[in-house]
Amino acid sequence: MTEWLRSIIEEAKGINLEKFRPMDEVGPGDYVIGEASDPCKQLYALANKYNRLAAEKRGEASTTPFIESSSKQYCMEEARKMEQKAKAVMVVFQASVRHAHNLWDEIIGLRRGWVIVRIDILGVPNRANIFFDD
Repeated sequence: MTEWLRSIIEEAKGINLEKFRPMDEVGPGDYVIGEASDPCKQLYALANKYNRLAAEKRGEASTTPFIESSSKQYCMEEARKMEQKAKAVMVVFQASVRHAHNLWDEIIGLRRGWVIVRIDILGVPNRANIFFDD
């Protein structure tokens, strides 16, 4: 296991799940698989934390005066790093869920109450409720 993955797992263990829980309800075209395990919940929450931090950095960059371009550039670089980390952690989360429930060929999502769902793309009105892409 890489040092990065170890550090991600350690960071995920200390995250407040309530701040980053999924909010979407189970909807049409969603087939409930079960509840996400605690380690999966932690990975999902950590990915969302990174996305929030990235958004904050982008906001900070947009309010930084033009004269401070080095500060603006720093904020944008930090935002990109956070977005890359969020994507990487989400991939690990998805792989973990797919492995645990043998959902390798399925479109999956996470809903309120940490419910894992398999999404029937044809059963989703306007295909608007997709959370994870293949």
